[in-house]
Amino acid sequence: MQRHLPAAQRIHTDRCGFGSLGCPIAPGITGFEGEYQNPANPHNPMLDADGRVWITTQVRREWAQDLPPFCNEAREIADNYHHRQLGWYDTKTAQYQLIDTCYGTHHLQFDANGVLWTSGDSYVIGWFDPAKYDPAKPETLQQAQGWSAVTIDSDGDGAADTPIVGFNYGIIPNPTDASVWTAQPGGDPGGPADYRGRLVRYDPATNRHESYIPPRPGAGPRGVDVDTKGIIWVALGGSGHLGRFDRSKCTRHWGNGDQCAEGWTLYRSPGPRMRTSDAAEHAQSADFHYYLFVDQFDTLGLGKDIVVMNGTGSDSLLAFDAQTERFTVIRIPYPLNTYTRGLDGRIDDANAGWKGRGLWFTNGLDPIVHAELPQSYVGKVQLRPDPLAK
Repeated sequence: MQRHLPAAQRIHTDRCGFGSLGCPIAPGITGFEGEYQNPANPHNPMLDADGRVWITTQVRREWAQDLPPFCNEAREIADNYHHRQLGWYDTKTAQYQLIDTCYGTHHLQFDANGVLWTSGDSYVIGWFDPAKYDPAKPETLQQAQGWSAVTIDSDGDGAADTPIVGFNYGIIPNPTDASVWTAQPGGDPGGPADYRGRLVRYDPATNRHESYIPPRPGAGPRGVDVDTKGIIWVALGGSGHLGRFDRSKCTRHWGNGDQCAEGWTLYRSPGPRMRTSDAAEHAQSADFHYYLFVDQFDTLGLGKDIVVMNGTGSDSLLAFDAQTERFTVIRIPYPLNTYTRGLDGRIDDANAGWKGRGLWFTNGLDPIVHAELPQSYVGKVQLRPDPLAK
């Protein structure tokens, strides 16, 4: 039966943005009509060496009939849904440049060669090389972008035989071996109920993919980053753990994902727990570790390679020292609740001590409309080396 909504509750998907408060997934209705207009749904801004701010953003509809013609040559593209594309904002000219991509995008990261890698597609890993693209020459759009269908060798015969379908969420190039890693949280519609998510490794040199599923009780990989030694760190939003993955410990790399439990180390995070009949030490985390950041350059002041994870359900940032295996909880003071999303470190003046560096984080708008201070903001954390430091 079709339901006809009052005008105040109708969802205008061409204006409000994908899956947001103003545009919930059907058949949901919204109480925020007109308050959340976000048709482009921009995400994850990232500066390049030329001062341009790159974003993932929606520039067209998601369906195959709207794809650039050359995209339809690949079935993994033409047969599937792909959300968001790319764009940049030029800080010198104050102009936007929108870029159509065959694949969907969500998060983005530059590698050491300036190539932009994107997550956000459930079927492929995509990349875009700005050095090959000239907006004045439309033919360079095809030349600048590429993708690889996520297909693994499941039986060790050297052939990629099993497609891995799942939303690639976080992404990070590993500078120690030029591989690219993504995190698939799991929970995709139609997927198995016990699916715990996975890390996916892509080697551009060989066009090979590998799958690594966290051992129980780990589940729900989301944010992913790498330290200076090439160790992969991942926020496990589904189970409330910080995950460490060392591929060098694996006895084999092929397989469906369960082949390298020895490469994983799970650290149970501090924070709130679900109220259940289980003993406290086994209670499920009530925190939500949305993303994380590896502080390779000591921007926060706790040392290099400190891993900072979102304490999204606890108004905090959780800084983990791999040497001591201990968390430092950085609590955001009341009443500034924080639904922390992205975070990144920055050094503005390397000679200014703690005052010249800091960790920046965002407070996402969506879930805080019932908070005492219902507003979004960008926050900055700076740590003095001692309480009297000037």
